[in-house]
Amino acid sequence: MSSRQRALSTLIGIAVTLFFLWLALRDVAWAEVHAAFAAADYRLVAPAALLVAADYWFRSVRWRHIIPGRPISTHRLFPVLIIGFAANNLIPARVGELWRIWGLSRREQVDKSTGLATLVVERVFDGLTLVFLLVLFSLLVPLNDQANAIKYAFAALFGGTLAALVGLLLFGEPVERLVARLVRPVPLLWQERLLGIVRRFTGGLAALRSPRRLVAVVLFSLAAWLSEAVVYFLLMAAFGVTLPPAQMVGGAVLLLTLINLGILIPSAPGYLGTYEYFGKLALVSVLGVSEGPALGVVVLAHALQYAIVTALGLFFMVRLSLSWTPAPALQPLQPPRGSEPPGGHGP
Repeated sequence: MSSRQRALSTLIGIAVTLFFLWLALRDVAWAEVHAAFAAADYRLVAPAALLVAADYWFRSVRWRHIIPGRPISTHRLFPVLIIGFAANNLIPARVGELWRIWGLSRREQVDKSTGLATLVVERVFDGLTLVFLLVLFSLLVPLNDQANAIKYAFAALFGGTLAALVGLLLFGEPVERLVARLVRPVPLLWQERLLGIVRRFTGGLAALRSPRRLVAVVLFSLAAWLSEAVVYFLLMAAFGVTLPPAQMVGGAVLLLTLINLGILIPSAPGYLGTYEYFGKLALVSVLGVSEGPALGVVVLAHALQYAIVTALGLFFMVRLSLSWTPAPALQPLQPPRGSEPPGGHGP
């Protein structure tokens, strides 16, 4: 990405953030928000913080089952994954996704096309899990028009993507022949490279071929997202949100799904604005929670996740002597002195 494209992407992200912040914060009764923070039970923040960390650990375990070939220790994948998410908090244009591909390639010698495929599989299962949870919630509490529109749009998006990936697995050879025809006008060297990328990308979808891996991916997807749902449940209780038990559980799931589907919209680093708007949409517009406690839950949840992920990411950056800067250019990763060479399985 050129400097002009990066600047344009940053400006668009800032504009999106400001727009959604305006939607989330217009006509807010700040005295009510202040009172909600003053009355909150902060003893529930500690278990919520532990569950935030557990969420990303489950994601690392899931990633281990998605990556094809030799098994890689979760202890080695967790730093790469958490640094990637931390980069998304600090750098525009979701550079963290590039960083994860780069880090996996250099630290574990996994081809970058294969690494990209594993991230695509992750995102598809994330989206399908969230839509599944949203559908379950809608059986308990009727959704409003905005929430229903989000549900149907993302069900179509992630369902269609999954169908395309399965089609690529089932019809890999015809796809390769089609790509080969399309790239005939380019030089032979580039033809071979492009076909190699297609083959390696298809190989990265191995988790969809293995029933055992597929079950593990589904289960750890649920474990990760339900951990985050419990975070929202605890923070709703901390701010005194009182709903019938079924609606408290369903409300936490609704908050989880609408926020995480909403932050797919490109915005400034850290998902500022989109996070607050979709969180308020879930609590205020659908569940009828007062604005003060609702914004308290959303703001504290966002701050907690941002602080924990960013702090862990920076810790591992220092510990492993890494840098943000090589990721976009895919420069070589230099392991810290005294560490084992890439490809090992130690922590």
